[in-house]
Amino acid sequence: MRQALAMLLPLTLALVACQREERDTRPQSALGSGEQPTPVTTLEPGGQRPSPTDNKAASFEANAFHMSEGKRLFGWFNCSGCHANGGGGMGPALMDEKWLYG
Repeated sequence: MRQALAMLLPLTLALVACQREERDTRPQSALGSGEQPTPVTTLEPGGQRPSPTDNKAASFEANAFHMSEGKRLFGWFNCSGCHANGGGGMGPALMDEKWLYG
């Protein structure tokens, strides 16, 4: 009986200590802080800024599947070669509030 209790106590403590991993799907960029993103370039696709009412990305921001697919494709197509994971390569940073190419 004592032996069973001695084995049951560590097993119970181990199970209580286990919890599901908490993921941060939208980590804060270490490049800047504040609400206004730091401008990287004045180049814009089409020669003009997109209208502020055109918010196509809003449907994808809260969807963890789309976020993970984007991360996977970013790695598969070697986008980090130019854009770097934190946005600091020879290509423009893609981690600001207004994506230049997306």
